[in-house]
Amino acid sequence: MTDLALRESTEIQGDVLAGFKKDHVQLLFLKFDDATRARTWLRRLKPRIATTRQVAAFNAAFSAARRNTGGDDPKALNAVWRSVSFTHGGIRTLTGKDPFPKTTEGTTEHAFKQGSAMRAGMLGDTGDNSPENWLFGDSNA
Repeated sequence: MTDLALRESTEIQGDVLAGFKKDHVQLLFLKFDDATRARTWLRRLKPRIATTRQVAAFNAAFSAARRNTGGDDPKALNAVWRSVSFTHGGIRTLTGKDPFPKTTEGTTEHAFKQGSAMRAGMLGDTGDNSPENWLFGDSNA
């Protein structure tokens, strides 16, 4: 049996280990120019961010209810989950310092620091999908 102790975590966001597993998702892309206002926003958002424990418990209840209804989605069980992710630049703005001051080429930390626009060619984002055609994320918006 696999140890699922981390599924009880209240320190890890729910989408990381338990997974939101929802039919719909809504993404909000923000750019912060004022670190103080960004930290205030995050402080207010923090209590509403789903934890792994919350999402894992819901997923287990949903799966059990689904089994009991012959595979249909249970109408009485629904949830709205919130999660938050940051770019390297976003973390730098929030903290006022580089979160990875020294990175080694080829590591995930180095890729994160480079960002998606710089790595676009390597990721296949070329032609119509190249950064100059992006609505956000190209550092020019």
